[in-house]
Amino acid sequence: MGAYNEQGEPARSAWSSFGSLRTDLDRVYLELGGPAPLRGRIDRNEFARCCNEFAWGKVEPTLRRFQKDRDIARRHWPWVAFALSQYRFERKERQQNGVRLSPEEVIGLLNDISRSAKELVSGLAKLQTYSQALGDPTAPLEKPHLRYLDQLISQAAAGHLAPEVNKGPIHMLVDTI
Repeated sequence: MGAYNEQGEPARSAWSSFGSLRTDLDRVYLELGGPAPLRGRIDRNEFARCCNEFAWGKVEPTLRRFQKDRDIARRHWPWVAFALSQYRFERKERQQNGVRLSPEEVIGLLNDISRSAKELVSGLAKLQTYSQALGDPTAPLEKPHLRYLDQLISQAAAGHLAPEVNKGPIHMLVDTI
């Protein structure tokens, strides 16, 4: 977590010796032993960012309505600040343009997918046609390479993903149908 002095206490940096420079979160760690031990682990830097965004002074009145003990409320404050920060982020993301598609955009997207699918089918058919055509005697290795690629893609399309073509008779028969 951090460095310790000879007495086994957390070592203080030059900055932490100035009480006025300590943040409210620093005080939660020093005076109360840190945030409440809830499930999950949040990095102290993440808590610091959230607590800077939602200061103790802003959150305290609401927390104190639910928890009369000020120290317990302070130990829960970093978690509340984290939740508020997450909520603000989600709200901001949802309000940005482009997060939701209009009906026209959905139709355009489906048309693009359809066009791409047709191009894919056309390209795969062309690959298969070239791989099955008669070979050129001046390029004897051309057709085996094309056949290998065609078979690899056919097996993947049939749901048999592998780094190499499965040359088992069942795969060769089923995946080419």
